[in-house]
Amino acid sequence: MKPLRIAFLFLFAWLISSCSKCKDIACFSPPASFRCKVLNTKNENISSKTPYSLRYTSKGVAKTIDLRLVTPNTGEAFLSTDEIGWLSAGNENITNYILLSGESQIGTLTYVNQHLDDDCCSFYKTSQILFNSTSVLENLDADYCYLLIIKP
Repeated sequence: MKPLRIAFLFLFAWLISSCSKCKDIACFSPPASFRCKVLNTKNENISSKTPYSLRYTSKGVAKTIDLRLVTPNTGEAFLSTDEIGWLSAGNENITNYILLSGESQIGTLTYVNQHLDDDCCSFYKTSQILFNSTSVLENLDADYCYLLIIKP
């Protein structure tokens, strides 16, 4: 009878420790890079005309993110940053930015990114992008860049 009890205890311990479907699964995707093109009212790409940055406030302190100018071999130049995805979904939950061309304010950007867990994987989903109160979340071009149109 004693060997049966020991076998039962081992079986019970094995069942408890092996029932997690996510055990030994390492699945994580970071936030996507924010890629955009700044367009004038004639829909001309002006992303390479001047340096662009995003200004935001964190704990009462103004901070700036310089947007990288990317000039691919094919296609048009675009601006890119990885930082706002982390800021939006992180502990500070920063979602509001001012787009600057040099030192001039040319628009406001709202970027909302959510951290999600599903089927053992952790990932980020962009749920809202507004430029000057207009949604641009579905306004992507062939280079997968959001189109930010500057209106006078």
